[in-house]
Amino acid sequence: MLILFLHACRYKLESAKSVIENHYTIKTHAPEIWGKRDPLSRDVQDALDVDCG
Repeated sequence: MLILFLHACRYKLESAKSVIENHYTIKTHAPEIWGKRDPLSRDVQDALDVDCG
């Protein structure tokens, strides 16, 4: 996973460190972003069925 962060930051070590720190901070404080990601769940389907027009 470290290689992926480095590659995403064009192998700039300080940028990769910052991205890793931000990633895990957000993952700790907002776990709902990474959890319950079933595209077939009723909640997700309801959100996709909203008519914005």
